[in-house]
Amino acid sequence: MKLKSLFVIAGILSLIGVSYAAEGKEGKKPKKEVSAAILEKFDKDKDGKLNKEEKAEILAKYDADKDGKLSKEEKAEMKKDKPAEPEEKKKEEKKEKKEKKEKKEKKAVE
Repeated sequence: MKLKSLFVIAGILSLIGVSYAAEGKEGKKPKKEVSAAILEKFDKDKDGKLNKEEKAEILAKYDADKDGKLSKEEKAEMKKDKPAEPEEKKKEEKKEKKEKKEKKEKKAVE
């Protein structure tokens, strides 16, 4: 009876070990999503991913201490410098059009 219990326990443990091993291969750290704004600014070939050259451009611009990684402070600086979101862009474009229209009207009055 004890021997049978040991075999059952050993079998269960081996199955758990196999499942963890399989998960280790598939369950690697998920790649972090890159924000749409960063892709818009740095994804030159517009493939939806950042290749080595595009990543190097980001590091060249924002990696202040030149350690090859972006610290929290460097990431914060990058976020400040990111392009406007589409909704914000529309608002800015509307504002610019309105200003141009007002300038034209002022010129017409003069």
